[in-house]
Amino acid sequence: MNGVLEQWTLRDAAELYGVPNWGHGHFGISPEGEVTVALRHASPDADRVKPVSLYAIARGLRDRGMSLPVLLRFGDLLDSSITAINECFLQAIEKLQYKGIYRGVYPVKVNQQQQVIEEVSHFGRKYHYGLEAGSKAELAIALAYMHDPEAYIVCNGYKDAEFIDLALYGLKLGLQVIIVVERPGRSRRSWSGPPASR
Repeated sequence: MNGVLEQWTLRDAAELYGVPNWGHGHFGISPEGEVTVALRHASPDADRVKPVSLYAIARGLRDRGMSLPVLLRFGDLLDSSITAINECFLQAIEKLQYKGIYRGVYPVKVNQQQQVIEEVSHFGRKYHYGLEAGSKAELAIALAYMHDPEAYIVCNGYKDAEFIDLALYGLKLGLQVIIVVERPGRSRRSWSGPPASR
């Protein structure tokens, strides 16, 4: 058994656990065997990649008196992911001479934390990246944090009268609200008309 362990390498561990596939190349394993995250935008030089040990972060938190477990969130990963998907579409549009545009949306149900929605809206603004809402609560969040008049707010899910009224108020605010109707009959039963002007 000891012979097998002596032959085991960091590369073997990375391949076994699929570390290179976590987060589009942002995660890795250091020579010390610690999982790292590469903070690509940690400096003004955007091409610079600075791997940071997650173990070192956890140890630093514990030294500061914080108890584990903790939830770590890296804004750089959101920025990088939004940039990657939008740049891929832009390159494909240019290559294929597509005449339309791409407007992506982030589903609010994936993570409704305020900081995440704020950062998605902030990082996505240069691409007019919008939000997708599947409930009244998610739509209220989208309306509160989406300030780009060119980005879309896509309304999915069951739509009662309040949901539709809220979406139409978004239009009054000058936002690009798109209501997805899967069953037209259900919408006719649940909606009595547009909100009254004030």
